[in-house]
Amino acid sequence: MTFRSKIDLWLIILLIGVVLSIVLPLFWKFDWVVFIIGIPIILLFYDLLRNTKYVIDRNCLIVKGGFLLCSTYDISSIRSISPTKTLLSAPALSIDRLKIDVKGGDVVVVSPLRKQEFIAKLLDINPAIEVKMR
Repeated sequence: MTFRSKIDLWLIILLIGVVLSIVLPLFWKFDWVVFIIGIPIILLFYDLLRNTKYVIDRNCLIVKGGFLLCSTYDISSIRSISPTKTLLSAPALSIDRLKIDVKGGDVVVVSPLRKQEFIAKLLDINPAIEVKMR
């Protein structure tokens, strides 16, 4: 089952601003340097927006952050899930995030669009997960 990342409006506005700051100058005076650097940046942002997702496949949680990040966690090793507003870099496109603590000290931060359904699916596989919701 695939859960897309929630995307905050402020992030979309920021990304539109970045894209416009790269694209608009090209209409007045074409610059190869701006084009060669700017287009990959735009494609990277597009890929992150389109492909940041969380896949639950059998007993695995697969966290994808575009083509740059793909991590797999054993759902049976998840200890707890709690809400967080951390701004630390994470495969999460929203500030409305969940912190997932995994045995061995790993922590993953995600922002699924359908948060309650995501948690319920993890609990179906591992009912021992401690959910610390406010």
